[in-house]
Amino acid sequence: MQNQPSISRNTIVKKDDILSRIKSQLKKEFIGLDQLIDELIESVGFWYLFPDLQEKPLVINLWGMTGVGKTSLVKRMVSLLEMEKSFILFDLGTRNNFGCSVEAVLWDVYEKKNGKPLILGFDEFHNARTLDNGGVDNFASHGRIVWQILDSGKYQIHPKPNYLQQLHDVIHKLEHFLRSGVEVKNGLVTSKVDYFLRNIYYEKSFSIFNRNKSNKDKEVGGILFVGESIYPIIMELARDEFISTKALQDKLMQMDGYEIVEYLKKIYEDGASPKWVDCSKSLILIMGNLDEAYQMTGNFNPDIQADHLHQQTLKVDVFQIKKALRRRFRSEHISRLGNIHFLFPAFSSKSFERLIDQELMRISQLISSRFGIDLVFENTVPDMIYEEGVFPTQGTRPVYSSIQQHIISKLGRIISEGVIKDLVVDKIFMGVQEDKLFIKYLRANEIEHQIEMQLTLNLKKLKDCKQDDLQAITAVHESGHAVLSIVLLNSLPEMVISSTPDQDIHGFVHSSVNWKYVSKKEIIRRIAMMLGGMAAEKWVFGEENLTSGSANDLMLATEFATDMIKSSGLGSRLGSFNSKAPQTFNYLYDHADQLTEEAENLILEAFRLAEDTLKEHEQLLLKMAEFLSIERSLSKDKCLEFVRDYGSENYSALLSKDGDSDLYRGLLRKKLKHSFGNKKVSSNGIHKRQRAKAFLN
Repeated sequence: MQNQPSISRNTIVKKDDILSRIKSQLKKEFIGLDQLIDELIESVGFWYLFPDLQEKPLVINLWGMTGVGKTSLVKRMVSLLEMEKSFILFDLGTRNNFGCSVEAVLWDVYEKKNGKPLILGFDEFHNARTLDNGGVDNFASHGRIVWQILDSGKYQIHPKPNYLQQLHDVIHKLEHFLRSGVEVKNGLVTSKVDYFLRNIYYEKSFSIFNRNKSNKDKEVGGILFVGESIYPIIMELARDEFISTKALQDKLMQMDGYEIVEYLKKIYEDGASPKWVDCSKSLILIMGNLDEAYQMTGNFNPDIQADHLHQQTLKVDVFQIKKALRRRFRSEHISRLGNIHFLFPAFSSKSFERLIDQELMRISQLISSRFGIDLVFENTVPDMIYEEGVFPTQGTRPVYSSIQQHIISKLGRIISEGVIKDLVVDKIFMGVQEDKLFIKYLRANEIEHQIEMQLTLNLKKLKDCKQDDLQAITAVHESGHAVLSIVLLNSLPEMVISSTPDQDIHGFVHSSVNWKYVSKKEIIRRIAMMLGGMAAEKWVFGEENLTSGSANDLMLATEFATDMIKSSGLGSRLGSFNSKAPQTFNYLYDHADQLTEEAENLILEAFRLAEDTLKEHEQLLLKMAEFLSIERSLSKDKCLEFVRDYGSENYSALLSKDGDSDLYRGLLRKKLKHSFGNKKVSSNGIHKRQRAKAFLN
C-alpha cells in the first residue's frame, strides 16, 4: 500500500491477531453475545491499530438491563488488551464528589498520559442525566467535564483556588519578613531569627504556617525560610517540576530570600494558568441502564419467562434508545454520544443454563486442581440453581449469588468431611432431592461415604402450588383472560400463571397481539379480553361469589376505553377531550359527559361479549382452569393442546393466521385497483396501475 502509516507491518499483524484472539475468548466467557462481541471488536479495531490517526475520541455506548454483562465485558476486554494501566473507570452512580474525582484523575492524565491512547469508561451513565423527570434542565456543573471530553476529548483543568490563595498568602508573608530585615542564605534564615520564629506562627490569618511541621530542620542545620508545611502547596502547583519534596527542598536551599520569593511568584503565575488535558486519542465506553427503553426492568417476578423477556429486549432498537435518552439528556448531549450503540439482550433460558453449567464447571476445575478430586454435579443441581437463582429482569447476579449460597458455601464442610474421615476418594458426587443436598464420596466408582446437607430454598417454598381457594380463583380468572385472548384476539398466550411468589400478584397471562395498531372494530374485543378474568369468575362461581381481584383489570379497561374515545378519535365525536382546567385550555371539554357515557357503554358491551364468548367456549375455559388449579403454570405448548382438544374447529384454524397483519395492505391494494384499474399509460410512459403495483411491491 502507498503512504502506509508509520506503524510497522509486524505490529499491525500482531495487533490484528490479538483482536481475533480477544474476540474468540470473549465469546467463550460471555454467553449469548457472539454477534455483539464481533461488532464491538470490529468497532474498536481501527482505534487499537492506529490511535494516532484519531482526532476525536471514539465513543461507544453499551445499553441494557442490569446484570447482562456490560461492565464485565468492558473490564475483560481491557484485560485481554493488556491495557489495565491505561484504563480509567468512572462510576457515575456516586455523584456527590463525581466532578472532583474526574478532575483529579484528569490531572493524573495530564501529568503521565496526556495525548496518549486511553480507555475511559463511564459506568451507570444514566445517572448523569441533564434533564429531570419533568424535562426541566438539571445540568450540574460537574457534568461539563464529561460532556467536553465526549465532544473533543480535551478539557481545561485549573488548579484548586485554595492552593493559589494559600501560596499568595505565603508570598505576602515572606515579602513582609524581607522588608523587616530578615536575611536568608541557601534557604535558611540567617538574621533576625527570633523575630522570624516569633511572627511566623503568630497571626491566625496565616494558619497555613501553624502546622505540625516546623521551620526548624535538624537535617539542614538551621531555620528554613519556607517550612515543610508549605511544600504540599508548591508541589500541587508545580506538578511538572518536582517528583519529591526532597527535590523541592534542594532547589530552595540554593536560593536567598529574594530569589525564593521570585521563584514562588513564578510558580504562582504558572499554576494560575489552565492546563489542557488531551484525551482525543481515547476510546470512551459508555455503560448504562435505560428503564425508559427497557420498561420491563421493574418486574422482579421470577415467573417471567426468560425467553419471552429475551425476545422483548431483542425488539429494542437504536431509535428507542435515543428516545429514552431524550427523556434524560439535552439534544446536544445526545449527539455527543454518537451513533455507535450496542444493545445487550436479556438472557434467554438457554443462556442462563449455559451460564450455570459454565460456573459449575469452573468450580469443578478449581476443586480438581487444588485437591485432585473430580467434583461431579447431577442434573438436579443446575436445575435447582435455575429455579432459585433466575430472576430474568435482574440478569446474572442472582444466579452467581445462588451458586455461592447453595454450592460454594457448602464446599468447606464437604472437603473437611473427607479430611476428618480420612477418606481416600477420587470423586465427589453432588445431587439435590427436595430441599436436601446429597454428597457421595467415591473411590473407583464405589461409594466410600455419604452425607446430606439442608438447603434453604426460599423461592421453591414460594413457588410451591398451594392448591387452595386462592389458586382456584386465580386459575379461573387467568383462564378467562387466556381464552378471550385466543378467541377474540387470535393470540395464544406465551404462559399462564396461577400461583406466584409475588404476594401482590397472584397470577398473570403473558400474551400479545400480532399487530402493532388498534382499529375501531377491535376496541370492544380488547376490552373484553381485559375483563375476561372477572367474566370467568362470574360464570364459574356465580355473581355473588365474585372477588375483588379485578380492580387492576377494570382500571386498564377504563383507561383504554376513555383513551380510544377521548384522545384517539374513535368515538362518536372528533377531537381531543380532557377535563376542564387551566392547563388543558387547548383541549375540548365533554360538558355533558357524552363521551364518558359512551366509554361506560363500551365497557358494558365488552363485558357482555366476554360472558357470551366464555359460555360458548366453556369446555376450554374449565379445562384450562382445572389444570391451573393443580399446576401453577400453563406453557404455550400445553395451551395449544387444550385449544386443539377443547376448542372449536373454526377458531383452532385461526391460530395459523397472523392476525390482521395484512388487512390494511390488502385494503390499500383494493382501493388502488378500483381507482386506477382503467387508466391508460401516463405521459412518462409508465402505466399508473403499474406504478401503484411497483409501489406496493
